[in-house]
Amino acid sequence: MNSLVRLTLAMGSRVSNFLSTRPFGAQLLDAVVAELGELVARGKAVALEESVGHRAERAATQHRKELKHVMRSEALTHLVRIGKAAAKEKSELATRVRVPLARSNEVDFLTTAQTIAAEAAANRELFVKYGMVDGVLDTLNKQLEEYGRLVVAGDAGRAAHTGARTEAKALKSAVIAKVKQIEGMLVLQFRENPNLLGAWKSARNVAWPEPPETEPVPVPVNKDSTA
Repeated sequence: MNSLVRLTLAMGSRVSNFLSTRPFGAQLLDAVVAELGELVARGKAVALEESVGHRAERAATQHRKELKHVMRSEALTHLVRIGKAAAKEKSELATRVRVPLARSNEVDFLTTAQTIAAEAAANRELFVKYGMVDGVLDTLNKQLEEYGRLVVAGDAGRAAHTGARTEAKALKSAVIAKVKQIEGMLVLQFRENPNLLGAWKSARNVAWPEPPETEPVPVPVNKDSTA
């Protein structure tokens, strides 16, 4: 989660806790405080959704890369080489069965791999004649199904953490607005009670990260200039 969002939600939680231990007896204020509590609770849930989405996407991506490597180096390479040999009797196989590139995207890889599997299935007898190993097609088809599921899982994880991050930013703005509203409602009581004001400032304080220091840009000196 974005650090600014995380800091804001932490501040909202402190403010909510601060107000829950100091009831002011105002019905409208209590309602606004309850709304703040709901925003903070939703923020925590969204943070969890974003984290889970990130982990799901990373896990699916890693597994997909490993499976892709296995398919390219084993079943696909085997079938392509058999297909090239079988092209002596069926020339079109030479252009239809090619190992997909390692850097190809999910759609291109699946399309190419499925084409190879389909050609091998359609020409099973010919492929067997030139040395296709028994069971290799079944193994490849299962791997392709698993690869497709991993693509869907990765996309779902990405959508989950992207959506959660977008909602978290909106919650950040809503929490800040709600805290400002509460502060406006209590401003007179703060003025009359310095201790309460100090406790409030401590609760609503946010340790925003400071921007990195930048080195001053040296001004070039014209050595040819005269005083």
